[in-house]
Amino acid sequence: MLPTTKKSGKCLDDYSRIENAEESFEGWTGEHPAPVGAKVVFKCKQGFADGSNMHAAICSSNAWGFPESWAATFTEEEGAVLCPPSCENGSDLRVHEGCEGGRTALEFHTLIYRFELRGELEPNSYPECRLTAKGREYTGTQRKTETGKECLRWDSKPYGIPPDFSSADYDEHFPNRDSWSHENFCRNPSGKERPWCFVSDQTIKWEYCDIPMCDDRGELPPLPSRCDHCGGGCLFLFIRNVESGSEKGDVIEGRNQFPHEVTFMRKLNFERKEVASVTECRPGVEGGGREVDDRASERIRVCLPPDPPECKVTQQGGEYMGRRSVTLSGHPCRPWAGSMPRAQLELAFADADAIDERHNFCRNPDGKVAPWCYRENGGNSSWEFCDIPFCKIRNPACLQPPKGVGARYEYPECRLSERGKEYVGTTGQTANGRPCLRWDSQPYGMPWDFFNQTIPYEKHFLGGNPTPHANHCRNPGLHRRRPWCFVSDPHVQWEYCDIPFCHDIKPPECKQTASGGEYAGKRNVTLLGSPCQRWLAAEGQEAWGLLSQFADGLDGGHDYCRGVDGGFGPWCYTGAGGRWEYCYVPFCATREGEQCRVRVGGECVGECRSYVSFLRVVLTCRSYASFLRVVEDNFASTPSQVQLIADEFAEMRIPECKKTENGKEYMGTLNTTASGRPCQPWMSQYPNRHEMADRSEGQFPDDLYPSHNFCRNPDARDGGPWCHNGSGQDPAWEFCDVPKC
Repeated sequence: MLPTTKKSGKCLDDYSRIENAEESFEGWTGEHPAPVGAKVVFKCKQGFADGSNMHAAICSSNAWGFPESWAATFTEEEGAVLCPPSCENGSDLRVHEGCEGGRTALEFHTLIYRFELRGELEPNSYPECRLTAKGREYTGTQRKTETGKECLRWDSKPYGIPPDFSSADYDEHFPNRDSWSHENFCRNPSGKERPWCFVSDQTIKWEYCDIPMCDDRGELPPLPSRCDHCGGGCLFLFIRNVESGSEKGDVIEGRNQFPHEVTFMRKLNFERKEVASVTECRPGVEGGGREVDDRASERIRVCLPPDPPECKVTQQGGEYMGRRSVTLSGHPCRPWAGSMPRAQLELAFADADAIDERHNFCRNPDGKVAPWCYRENGGNSSWEFCDIPFCKIRNPACLQPPKGVGARYEYPECRLSERGKEYVGTTGQTANGRPCLRWDSQPYGMPWDFFNQTIPYEKHFLGGNPTPHANHCRNPGLHRRRPWCFVSDPHVQWEYCDIPFCHDIKPPECKQTASGGEYAGKRNVTLLGSPCQRWLAAEGQEAWGLLSQFADGLDGGHDYCRGVDGGFGPWCYTGAGGRWEYCYVPFCATREGEQCRVRVGGECVGECRSYVSFLRVVLTCRSYASFLRVVEDNFASTPSQVQLIADEFAEMRIPECKKTENGKEYMGTLNTTASGRPCQPWMSQYPNRHEMADRSEGQFPDDLYPSHNFCRNPDARDGGPWCHNGSGQDPAWEFCDVPKC
């Protein structure tokens, strides 16, 4: 029986709290008791551990007669650890020294500055720092100038085309040949002295940004012409080429950019080196250099920084300036000089100053899927992608909430990655609370960041179809940072959604949908045991044209099964000529751990179907008898009510018979032929090869998966349901004995 407690219209108890979080009140003053609808909003300055932008508690009423109570987006146990404490009070003094990550080039006696770093600081790491003086490769997220002004969006072109841009298209000045994805982050598209951005002050229009040099890799600015250009003081190290006697100077410490002062020198190109002299420069005094006594108090090591990172930050890798010069198949790269107009190379290369007749490093000057190069001894049509992996920018462990937090965030109702392309949950509103529009309504045409604009709109969605995604948050494009959706306001058009990270961010080795477009696991072997080829290899050209359909990014080593271009599940290429096979990626078990034998649209039907009652309570039915017991115990007090609900359930049970002569609608579980032979799984090519590529999802009444071997009639044969012979090739197939209902 339902409770009959009298309702007061107010929440008499206190709400659950989140330690260290800031609280604000909506619809009440914060004084108890709280009226129905009163809301407490929690914000965490350091960011919530589960990835949410905010949490809330609302005083709620209900239709079941229970007293008013607080409904929160977190549990009381999670409130203790959701918002980590601030680190603002850290004051430890540490000395940054040593040669970790570099190489010892030589030793000498000199005087060198020491700097103290406050708090728990780490060295500047790429991409949140620049590798070169100009920083054209910088793809970090700094969006304020050195004076604190907010940057304007690049694609807004607030002052038209800048005078120092070339005659090329505006977007071609940016890495990956677009300005949209760079939002309002500091960049250097025109080759100024260092990264900059537009500002709203029309008297100056733009300002430089204070982007530090990378501590873990990179180089210092070129040698200043005068000592007073050193800023806070610097040391010049002059290196003499032992063989030729020529000298080359370089700043080994010249920056005073708190809190990331470090000491290293720029890599020099001399084969054999020796210290010629060390000069200390004093700022503000022209020509104020003096040679440092090399009998200084301590002996130190000079560390050469590593080469630029051998990885890419973005999918297309326009910022990559590493030294790889070999294609995926092992062919050496041809020098770029002569293969394209020099002006185009200088515009597209992050290391434009280094272009010479020997520069043959993998790059992406024309906005392809990934860095590439022309093969040596081949023509301009002979090109290939390079094996450039993604940079490990964030430790995946950082994405996981602490123990005890986010246990309710289980895939697919959460995201496994930063961008969340694999997300197929049911959230249908933005972080600001706006309802999402249906994807198949295509309310604003073709979005700019849908890669490969030559293919239809619908081909950019997981599974190659926007309709199943309804109005749920997704991330079908190439450049948006997390799941989003269209909204009805034409001035806004779209907004990000607040999709939390999963408690376990390891991708599951199963699929949620029929096509498995969301699958982001690590399986790279087909059903027949054939190893998968890399998607960026030559055979994968047709597939990587559907880049938006991949649940993750593509790099040179990516050879995992994926559910792109529709089909019945994840697959991969296995050899030359475009040969491909399906992979063993089964449906994920239900939340109760059950595996369903028959599914439609990813949902279980038949003996394991989830039944949504008129009370909106979901039951997972292990059997018809258990269902009756659950109904009797929870929802019905009379035999007639039990029978009413049972009849509704019985109508959803799958009949083991055919309703029509050809039985095309048959969804039963018979998996033997009329002569008793076992059926071959439909997605398998053994022992009988057959062309599944010629079949569509609409030909089957239910979803296929690797072990699905039930009798079906996808091509409406007159004899009724049939299957391939799973025990041999003679006969290749047979009809099944499915009775008429």
